[in-house]
Amino acid sequence: MIDDPLTYKIIGCAMKVHKILGPGFQEVIYQRCLAIEFHDAGLSIIREQEHTIFYRGAEVGTRRADFVVENKVVVEIKALVNLEAVHIAQAKNYTVAYDFPKGLLINFGAQSLQHKLLFNPKYNQGQNQDSQDYVTADFNRRANKKREVANATSLFQSINQFYITPLTSHPSLLLPLSLLTPQAPLSEGTNRFLGCW
Repeated sequence: MIDDPLTYKIIGCAMKVHKILGPGFQEVIYQRCLAIEFHDAGLSIIREQEHTIFYRGAEVGTRRADFVVENKVVVEIKALVNLEAVHIAQAKNYTVAYDFPKGLLINFGAQSLQHKLLFNPKYNQGQNQDSQDYVTADFNRRANKKREVANATSLFQSINQFYITPLTSHPSLLLPLSLLTPQAPLSEGTNRFLGCW
């Protein structure tokens, strides 16, 4: 990662807001609180600076970034349960459209603050690949975790069927209590059997 005091300061301000508020508020609430933290940290900011978007030389619309900090970093904030690739692409496009070397995407909606440092390829050829590698690795890690949870759930369901189903017809079999969960329904015979413990 790049040793950049400005982006660290911005992320530090966001961490203070998230620590106090936690997840669950609308984006505008986090934006107002972050403006207070930026002010207290002595950072120069412009909120919702409008920028014209051009396509092949023709004006096609405008976009407002949540913050431009120190006229060097564009900051886009979200209040989502989890960031997705589309949000990262959007924030990167704003970084390029505003013609800044760096941008930050900050998400307050997750249990832990999420932040992504984005680079404008015009300014940072090598660093841009590092950023993309980091983002790709992060999404791969999340996908692997989802697969692990799905596999564990499937295994747990198989174990429940194996241990609980025979118990209804053979009360003499012992049922491991560690496998009992509110999701595992017990038959009347099982309840009677466990009642004698």
